[in-house]
Amino acid sequence: MICSALGENAVTYKTCKKWFQRFRSGNFDFNDAERSGTLKKVEDEELEQLLNEDPCQTQQELAEELGVTQQAISVRLKKLGRVQKVGRWVPHVLSPESCMTTHDHIR
Repeated sequence: MICSALGENAVTYKTCKKWFQRFRSGNFDFNDAERSGTLKKVEDEELEQLLNEDPCQTQQELAEELGVTQQAISVRLKKLGRVQKVGRWVPHVLSPESCMTTHDHIR
């Protein structure tokens, strides 16, 4: 009935089944339950600080330092607009300030 009212992609059958089982057992909490192995969310500030300390780190090194997956680092770097050039993480769009900083490090 939900899909007929809200459209085919409103909710999956599996999700409805899970909710129904939860409600039937008396649990009316709409928040997701904590799961074991839930990954730590990478904070932009922590990642930026590590990149400022050493912009030559690999994604795997950054992931190990922050206790997250390499994929999580990849996603955050992309959202931060960082790309790796000549072994260094730099802004995708360089500003005059970042050009000077990058150039100073190369010398």
